[in-house]
Amino acid sequence: MPVLAHRLRLGPVQATANGAVLLGVGPGLALYHLVSGNLGLAQVKLGLPFPAAAAVLAIGVALGVAGGDTSTAWPDRRRVPRVLLIAALGGTGLVLGWRGGTFATPGMIVDAAAIPLGLAHVLRAERLTLSNAHRWDALWLAAGLVLTLALLTAYYAWSGSGAVLAGCGVLLTAGVLIADGGSACESPRPGYRTPVVAILALLLFAVCAGQAAVESAPPPVAPAGPDLTVMTFNIRAGFARDGIWNLERTARTIEEQAPDVVVLQEVSRGWLGRTGTDEVLWLRRRLGMQVVFGAATDDGLWGNALLTRLPIEHTERRRFGVNRNLQRSALMVQLQTRSGAAWVLTTHLAAPQDAGAVRLAQAREMLALVGGRRPALIMGDLNADPDSPELHLLSGAGFVDLGRTFGSGAHTSVDYRRIDYILATREWEPLEVRIVEVATSDHRPVVAKVRLSGSGQR
Repeated sequence: MPVLAHRLRLGPVQATANGAVLLGVGPGLALYHLVSGNLGLAQVKLGLPFPAAAAVLAIGVALGVAGGDTSTAWPDRRRVPRVLLIAALGGTGLVLGWRGGTFATPGMIVDAAAIPLGLAHVLRAERLTLSNAHRWDALWLAAGLVLTLALLTAYYAWSGSGAVLAGCGVLLTAGVLIADGGSACESPRPGYRTPVVAILALLLFAVCAGQAAVESAPPPVAPAGPDLTVMTFNIRAGFARDGIWNLERTARTIEEQAPDVVVLQEVSRGWLGRTGTDEVLWLRRRLGMQVVFGAATDDGLWGNALLTRLPIEHTERRRFGVNRNLQRSALMVQLQTRSGAAWVLTTHLAAPQDAGAVRLAQAREMLALVGGRRPALIMGDLNADPDSPELHLLSGAGFVDLGRTFGSGAHTSVDYRRIDYILATREWEPLEVRIVEVATSDHRPVVAKVRLSGSGQR
């Protein structure tokens, strides 16, 4: 975005290239939103805390903006070899960052730098000025912005697929090559704003260092007595029933129940279609609880979360092999209670009502993940009715629906179905179970107070 603003400020030029090159703005901005400006992706892929992940992206973007700012001083008018080199470096960086591991951090830096560099090449070829309005240029730019939305929609429709990011890179490279193949551009001139870019980069690093100084995980606290309050809540990424996004209302709904363990579904770590907020980081800080995230999507930014005040002993994640419309997963965590170790699994099964066979297959995968480990709780949005084959399967495996005493009219979703559950093995004694009447999501949370008997623990 700094590069875009910088280019729009420039004055008249000697000649312009084909305005169609402005279509390249679309994939460039899509990549910026999904990679360079996505702190959640950096945290997930690099395995770094928020301040360090922000610093990595800041380094990459600063390098890219500095390179784009000085690109007008490059002596050669046609830069096809350089464009291909930038594309190759950006693609390699994306692969390394996406896969994680030893080279993920330098890969993410290179990729974050390549994106503004590519945008600078596109915008260098077609100059827009307020004094000389070009209607066709405006139309091409508008088409590029529409392409941004189309690419973002495709990315989220395919569960955060890296293939869509690769497609964005190919389209951006094509746009840059078209730009360099067009008419002559402006006369070269030095890039005078590079010191400004360096100063801004230093300020970003200072902010990241300040965040690192105050960043700390909340310590685990065992409950005062033998009873535990557990809660499941599909938070709809913080969107209330009225369609207004307000994560503070979500946090207050959780806080009012004072759970020792709360599992959440439809949690975003940076999906732009869900405001782009890292809700895991925000809720951890706001509620002062430890958090474990279980991604369902390829990019690791959408899925289930578990927040707790108890010590966390072990974590397992599984993405289901059978899906319908969106990728689904299960998150299983071993917690240490005053009465011993216990397992908690949370999931969000396939949503379409006619996808019973898919949910049944996912329930089998879920039970395979649990195995014989006891005592255990299964909590989440199962998208299945109480008398469904999915619930019968889980009941047959020893998981009792704690809400079975609710009346026939009890419901947890806006379509008046009871599809959110707390299921427990025989080691758990239910003391209280309730549905919380709130409108902070399209689901109502289910809360239970349970006591662990201490028998049969494995």
